[in-house]
Amino acid sequence: MSGVNDLNARFSKYVHEILVDAGWFEGREVSLNSIKLPIEYSLFPKAEVVLVEFGGLRIGEQRRGINFGADNITIQPFDGARNAPDFAKYEPVVQSKLYAVGYIGGRHCSVLIDEEGRVYYSNGYLIRRACNFDSALELILMGVRTDSKELAAGWGAGAELEIHLDNS
Repeated sequence: MSGVNDLNARFSKYVHEILVDAGWFEGREVSLNSIKLPIEYSLFPKAEVVLVEFGGLRIGEQRRGINFGADNITIQPFDGARNAPDFAKYEPVVQSKLYAVGYIGGRHCSVLIDEEGRVYYSNGYLIRRACNFDSALELILMGVRTDSKELAAGWGAGAELEIHLDNS
């Protein structure tokens, strides 16, 4: 596969290098005790896996991406929850619990994960971003828009990219 690191097929070579520069390595495990977790939200397994592997990292930088601005992501749930304190209102719509795993600085939005491992942005409304966290990192760090194939893989054919709730 072109552009993929032979040692780590999870990520493209470029994203793998960004992750390593941020302090990530294969097999990384941090204690959840070292991460400030918001007490008002219950941690579930898919969110815990992300936090144990990537927790505490500030990954990437703002720059021009492929078809979208590439950005940095900080894996700190407290910051993500503080930025989008009302994200739980989307849980009935997505039919899953959500957990804030981090924050994207340049977009001023929280990064949320659901119980299936699907990833969303939240900044006043919800954006379906990727069908798993590894894909989300690729999209964020490479500056690639979520396409219809990614939406269909994660949420089924015809899924809308954005979810707006009627506040009336």
